Amino acid sequence: MEQRLTHLEQEVHVIRETMATKGALAKTEASIIKWNVVTIITVAALVFAIICFAGG
Repeated sequence: MEQRLTHLEQEVHVIRETMATKGALAKTEASIIKWNVVTIITVAALVFAIICFAGG
């Protein structure tokens, strides 16, 4: 029983060390949103440039 408890405590310790916090998740979410916005703007600019140069 003592071994099982020790093993469980070690597993919980590892999980806590690698678990993401709310702050880390919010920061990652903001970064993903920024990349999406920049990508959309870039694609729109490329489409506009292609249309202009194609004589449309």
